Amino acid sequence: MTTYAERRQISFGADLNTAMRAWGREHGYAGKPGGWIYSITTGHTYTQGWWNVWSMNRESVLDWLTRKHTAFESFEQMLSNSPDYRPTIQLRNAETRCLAAAYDRIQELRSDPRRAETYYAKGATQ
Repeated sequence: MTTYAERRQISFGADLNTAMRAWGREHGYAGKPGGWIYSITTGHTYTQGWWNVWSMNRESVLDWLTRKHTAFESFEQMLSNSPDYRPTIQLRNAETRCLAAAYDRIQELRSDPRRAETYYAKGATQ
């Protein structure tokens, strides 16, 4: 199981805001001027900045990315599959780049040599 300490080591870099906005839309959050994130249903402020949303929802975000872009039900399931398994991820947008980066970082922290097999097909964007 991925630990909180491991999940804290995952960085999405420049793709963070894009991926978190997509996660937010599907989970009832949106941004307002000044960087405030609010609940779409209640209108109440949730926090400031998508990085804070990521830091409070890391496990949920990783599971969402995994379900959306693979056949696995959770990020943990993808990590703990067969010892010979490496996911193949087409790098077509911020979400898939984040998923590949998260997988690679956790495996690196665990001293596991496996990394995501990634490729980019020109024009294959979502």
